[in-house]
Amino acid sequence: MESDFSVSFINVGSADCTLIKCGDKNVLIDGGTNLVIDKITAYLKRSSVTHLDAVIVSHPDSDHIGSLPDIIDEFGTDVVYFGKYSDSHKTPEYEKLVNSIKENNIKTVISVSDKPVEIGNMTFKFYQPEKDFGNTNDNSLVTMLEYDGKRFLFTGDISTKREESMVNSDKELKCDVLKVAHHGSKYSSSEDFLAKASPETAVISVSADDTALPDYYITALLNSVCKNVYRTDSDKTVMITVENGEICTKTHA
Repeated sequence: MESDFSVSFINVGSADCTLIKCGDKNVLIDGGTNLVIDKITAYLKRSSVTHLDAVIVSHPDSDHIGSLPDIIDEFGTDVVYFGKYSDSHKTPEYEKLVNSIKENNIKTVISVSDKPVEIGNMTFKFYQPEKDFGNTNDNSLVTMLEYDGKRFLFTGDISTKREESMVNSDKELKCDVLKVAHHGSKYSSSEDFLAKASPETAVISVSADDTALPDYYITALLNSVCKNVYRTDSDKTVMITVENGEICTKTHA
């Protein structure tokens, strides 16, 4: 039987945007740059999305929130989840997002670490930074999604500094699918972090025009750890489902 659950890592270049669907529930993690709004909107419509139950913002960098104001204006959402240091690094894109949220009278939540949030048959756990790292990347809100015994870990743009802090914490990092941090940067995806997460599948969101990303060493390391490594520059949009308790992957433009 075909699964009614899917996680789609939308091909938005060296940016992040992930659509999660489960039955009639729709969740979006990040929203790419403002240059890909038409692409994201078209994908949501093709996926029969008319409303978002939640939007999760990893951090306020333009390549993660650029299209969110327009997406929220068009589709609406019940709630937006933020990291606790989002207000510390305000950008023009962040201010525009906040204004859109206020104009649409949308609830915002500074998520509590490790406190589960149930959306339909999905469970989300939010991992706030263990301290203020002083930069937007390491202050990313990390999200663990659990569905039907499978775990998906979304890491924003954290570097090895934040990864080390998480490895040394009591946070559950073991996952089946890893959204690779910071587009495969050499400053992320440490051996210790990957060993603790131990993903079967990894997905790198990256542009074919970016010659520096993903880093060659990181790609080799991921291939040594994971059974499957996908890249949106070559594989395009990566859709992962859970069918009969197994991870299944499809790629499409």
